[in-house]
Order: sequence, then C-alpha cells, then structure tokens
Amino acid sequence: MNKVAVQELRREAMDRYEQGQLEDALARYEQLCQLEPNDPDVLCDMGTVCFTMGRVPECIACYRKALEISLSHKGTLANLKGACHEAGLFWKDCLQAISRGGSVLDTCEFGSEAAGGESAPHRSADVDELIMLVRPYTLLDSMRLAVLHGLCQEALLVEGEVVECGVCNGGSAAMLAAILRDCPDSTLWLYDVFDDAPPAEAFSSATAGYSSSVDTVLQVLRRVDFPLDRAVIRKGMFEETFRQPLPAEIRLLHIDAECYDSVLDALCTFYPLVSEGGIIILDDFGHWEGAREAFYDFCAQQNIRPLLERVGYTQAFWRKDHEHNRFIRDRFATGTYRPEVCLDVLEAVGPEPLSLSGAEGLSSDVMSH
Repeated sequence: MNKVAVQELRREAMDRYEQGQLEDALARYEQLCQLEPNDPDVLCDMGTVCFTMGRVPECIACYRKALEISLSHKGTLANLKGACHEAGLFWKDCLQAISRGGSVLDTCEFGSEAAGGESAPHRSADVDELIMLVRPYTLLDSMRLAVLHGLCQEALLVEGEVVECGVCNGGSAAMLAAILRDCPDSTLWLYDVFDDAPPAEAFSSATAGYSSSVDTVLQVLRRVDFPLDRAVIRKGMFEETFRQPLPAEIRLLHIDAECYDSVLDALCTFYPLVSEGGIIILDDFGHWEGAREAFYDFCAQQNIRPLLERVGYTQAFWRKDHEHNRFIRDRFATGTYRPEVCLDVLEAVGPEPLSLSGAEGLSSDVMSH
C-alpha cells in the first residue's frame, strides 16, 4: 500500500473514531499497525480507541509499545497518565518500567500509594464490572461514572426521585439505575431529545455524529436489571418536556448538557424540587463555557453560593443547602463513608482527556464526555 493510501486509511480511522464507530476505527488502526508497525502515532491512536471502548489493558499495551519506539513521544506520555489512572496504576512507575524494558502490567502495583504519593481510584469489583457494562453506552469516562455511582448511593439518604437531563444512549442513567434497582419506591426520570435534535443544536453539540434512541436506553437499563415501569422517559426539547408533570421531590439531579439554555432551563425547573442535602451534578462544567455560565447566572438569580466540588477537569457537583463538608470528615473518622465517594470524589484529580495524536484539525471533544 502506498503512502497516500496509508494516509487515507488513517483519515478513515480517525473519522470513524470521531463518529463513535469504535469497532470500525479499531479495525482500521489494527490494519495500520500491520502496515506501519514502528509508527508511534498509530500506536498512540489505537490505544486511545481501546481506552474509549473500556479496554484499558490493551490501551496501555499500545502506549507501552509506542513509548518503546519513542520514549519522549509527547501524545503518548500524556495519554498514558490517563490510562494508568483508570487502571489503578501509577504512570511514573509504568514509564520507569518501559524505560527498563519491563512489562507495565507485571511491574506496577494496583492500588498502592507509591510514586510520590499519587493515589489511584479504589473501586469495588462490582462497580468496575458495572462500568465495563455501561461504557459502550456513554461518553463519560470511568472516573466520572464511578463518582456518579457513589453520589447516587449517598443521595439515598434524602427523599426524592433521580432526574437526568441529557441521556444520550443511557450509560450514565444505567449507573444511577443500578443503585435505584433495590429501592422500589424510587423512579428514574430521563430527559433528552434523543434522535430528534434539530440540525443547529446537533452541529454545536459534542455528541454530533452519535446516534441515540429510547430503544438503546431501554436496552442498557435491562442490562442492569432495572424495572422499566419505574423509568419515566421524556423525549423532546427541554422547553417542551419540562412543562409536563414533574417529580414531586428530587434526591439527585444529573445535568449532562453543554448548551447555556439547556443547563439554565434544567436548573430553573428542577433545583426548587431538590431536597435539602440532595445532590446536583454538572458534567460539563469545566469543558463547556455555556454550562459554566449557566451555573453562575443561576446562582446569581437565586442568590445562592453553593459549595462546589470538582472532579477531574470537567465534572462538578454540590449538595443543596450544605455550607461545609465537615460531615464528610466525620464519616472518614468513623469509617462510614462509602469508598467510591471518598476516593473518587474527594481525592481524585483527573488527568487531561486522552486524544488522538494524529488528529490534527479534528476535535478532541469525543474523549471528554
């Protein structure tokens, strides 16, 4: 295959990745690896596709091989840190193992607190299995999914329903549903335009090019054994569906929307219904200016100053009417605070989102949701 054909194949691989056609993208990168086995860019990109598919060990193996070819390869070094964070590895140890010619997965310890005091997320096997189950249905990374899971557990301490605005294919909704499954009195409310997004909104959205449907959401809810008669799905534009009957009380409000109007409408509609101590989560606070500005304007309108918590580079949340976090310190002391909340929410500082090394001129937003 000549150089032009190889470049065209790589462009096809990147396009498939950007469109969310991950299996097709991976197949093309595997073909590229056979044609260009010593190209670190190709290996780095293939690792990123594996990461997005939840295949973290394969992802790290690709990055390891790329670094064996070029230890200073900038894109791979940045992506390795994120992948190691997901796997509970310490990226500095991984890098040292590579420089010594050793195996990353054989050399590095999982869940230790070496490497200069860095700590990796500690999650139970059940949570990890759940994340792997829902990853094909969401653009959220594993850390944000684990945080969502832990916060929903905490929200069971207050009264109300769980509401998600911005559902896409239902992966994050399934994380919430897995907690609510054993709470027979709790209903999951899901709001999204699904496949009816108008062209203007689809063009500006980070999920442009991704198909979503109610059927796909129902499919992943079945996979976590959530009773479908306890799921209320509102399909359509927020300004229309928010006028329909609403839950009387809310324990957790998850807003995964990037547009200013969408986030502001969701906060104005549902925040008054959130119980004291209920949790509000903004997934795009750090990534999209519109989501952040909507939060600030809403706080100004309501004259509130929430104690905002940050997770990674984009997710943010707060507990309604809480002025401090001393209760969390007390739970640390007594050992009653759930580990996935303690470690993933309070201690995790997320790495930069992984990106394709050769995606010049392409948006990297796909990796950030």
